[in-house]
Amino acid sequence: MNSKLHDTIFELEKHNFTDIKLLSRHRLDKHTFSAKWPQNLQDTKVVVKSYPSDDQNIARVVDLQNLGSQYIKAPKILNVLNTDLFTLVVCEYIDGSQLKSTSYLPISNKEIDPLIEYSHRHFRLIDTIPFVGYEKHKVETNHYIQRMNHHSQLLQACDKALNQSLKKIASYVEKLNLQINDYRLQHGDFYGSNIILNNIEESFYLIDWEHARISSKYLDISTMLAKELATPDFFVRLYKKIYLELSQNERLKFNMFMISSMVKEYKNLVELSPTQQRIRHINSYTKLIRNYIISLINNPRKNFSDLF
Repeated sequence: MNSKLHDTIFELEKHNFTDIKLLSRHRLDKHTFSAKWPQNLQDTKVVVKSYPSDDQNIARVVDLQNLGSQYIKAPKILNVLNTDLFTLVVCEYIDGSQLKSTSYLPISNKEIDPLIEYSHRHFRLIDTIPFVGYEKHKVETNHYIQRMNHHSQLLQACDKALNQSLKKIASYVEKLNLQINDYRLQHGDFYGSNIILNNIEESFYLIDWEHARISSKYLDISTMLAKELATPDFFVRLYKKIYLELSQNERLKFNMFMISSMVKEYKNLVELSPTQQRIRHINSYTKLIRNYIISLINNPRKNFSDLF
């Protein structure tokens, strides 16, 4: 073990961690950054996340998670330990069960109601968070365009018709960004497996804030909906709840982010190497996403739920 690693483990031990051997020898020596390991802090479990020391996103993640935890139930950051080699972020460990444990497969009946309720409440709650402290963070005014550009090469290769259709609606988004100021704190990776039902408090916690950002308030809710298209009942009920509360221009912006999120999922699915038992579900899911995107090109204010 090198001396820098030894010094860092010594720092952890000073903060009353136990069972440091697993953290150090099996993880940090291999430089497997951005992973999570439950460790014990006296009588309380914690999560230790490791980042390269030159990662420019650490300060943003810490700051936005701290901001979010003032209004949303989220793990508190207990400590940040810095070395020349890496930075360790120590968070509360939330004991409980995920609201949804498997991606790209239908949601079970018992998961639908709590996931709809939590998602809708989250969408409303972020509107109440004061726009204080946001100034020092980059506001992503063109997140939709960035996402389209990021995925354009893959789309050109695998689906030229879809790529051409997406280009037709880019101008909508640019105009809407000028018309609608809807920038809010967003979790950035909002879906069922990052929502934990705490067994003791019987309340929900939102974990894993590594992708937190200041962006359109439709980012989180569109991410959730795009990931759960495989369950039509969930999608229709949650989508309608949001859609019917919005003005005409807001509906257009919402749908643009829906398309953006679905393109991201489409890309993920095209690149995925699934196990045999999941191939049928994923192929069906990919086709469904493609049909949704194409259907909106000529009517971008359309109610998505009408497509079912």
